[in-house]
Amino acid sequence: MPTCSNDGKWLYYLDAAENHFLKRIPIEGGSPETIIKSPSDPYALSPDGKTVAAFEVREADHTVMLVLYSLVDGKKSAFEFDQRGLPGLAFLPSGKAVVYMVREKGVDNLWIQPLDGTPRRQLTHFTAERIAGYAFSKDGAQLGIKRGHSESDAVLLHNIPR
Repeated sequence: MPTCSNDGKWLYYLDAAENHFLKRIPIEGGSPETIIKSPSDPYALSPDGKTVAAFEVREADHTVMLVLYSLVDGKKSAFEFDQRGLPGLAFLPSGKAVVYMVREKGVDNLWIQPLDGTPRRQLTHFTAERIAGYAFSKDGAQLGIKRGHSESDAVLLHNIPR
């Protein structure tokens, strides 16, 4: 799960050999540094490259939390997160909110979690299909979504002569 920073200076990745800790290494090469010392799959890098969003489970009540890690000062802030949210995060191009998916009754929709404390809101209102991927244009004016479904048939054969 490599991600390049928008300024082209860093490559972020999950280190499978070290419990999926999030690390980064300069594009020119050098020594990697650990950014998050806990499993960080999934994660998202903010457009300005100053923040990483990831999930953590709060030990007291096992609630999934959205955690923001500042790459500037190392501070961490946590938000109560929609417990229906599926793995996968993306920042809005503005960096002011995180987008995630919710699947209800086999239908996927995107939701926005603002980072200013205002309530989350539904972005898409699909009534069928699943979302396989999505991406925003750099200016945030457009959203591309890959959607579809899988079909499968099952056949039961019994009393077959040998």
